Amino acid sequence: MTTPGSALKRRSVGRPAKTSRDEIIACAIAILEREPTAGVSLNRIARDLGLTPMALYTYFSDRDELLQAISARLLENFKLVLPPGANWEKRLRIWSCALREMLIRYPHLAQTLGWEGHTSAAWTEHMALVFDCLAEAGLHDRTLSQSALWVLNTTIGNINAELAQYQLNFELSDTDISHIPASYTAHFRGLQHYSREKTYHEAAFQFHLDRLIAAIASLAAESTD
Repeated sequence: MTTPGSALKRRSVGRPAKTSRDEIIACAIAILEREPTAGVSLNRIARDLGLTPMALYTYFSDRDELLQAISARLLENFKLVLPPGANWEKRLRIWSCALREMLIRYPHLAQTLGWEGHTSAAWTEHMALVFDCLAEAGLHDRTLSQSALWVLNTTIGNINAELAQYQLNFELSDTDISHIPASYTAHFRGLQHYSREKTYHEAAFQFHLDRLIAAIASLAAESTD
């Protein structure tokens, strides 16, 4: 299969290597798709494109600008369908579920939401809906900011836990079972069985989301007392 890197490497010797912003972004995303935890390395991107690392600075002033561009490109896939007149709970639920769906499909996106003291500008635009929902719920000032952090940590934390479980399935062999006290054997077998169900991850996510929204509603009710 032809890749941006292989195409550039076939150029004749002595011809200056040329690329574009789009080609660099596409190359970086291709690396993250192959290795979601690899991070964004200018040296790696340059090598795959057949360039020197310094050549990338012709198109991006620094690594941060490149990461902003990569994040913006990936977040183009984050699309919400909000029913007209949907209240804050419905909108927040749609936002959280859409984020889960996107990160499960594109786990490498997580590497570009924030890095070394920076946050993706495109990501902050999508976060704005969370603030709008919490304000509509009746929260403000410190309580609103605190709740927004809860939403982000709870949602992304549960998605990351789900992604980790895809790599580390809960499995017990007969030997493993033999080491478990008999009074707990049925519980562990049940745990293993439930973790294999196709609806498990969705149900677990909704469980936490229900309680998050209930907690926000409770805070909002307290603030009006």
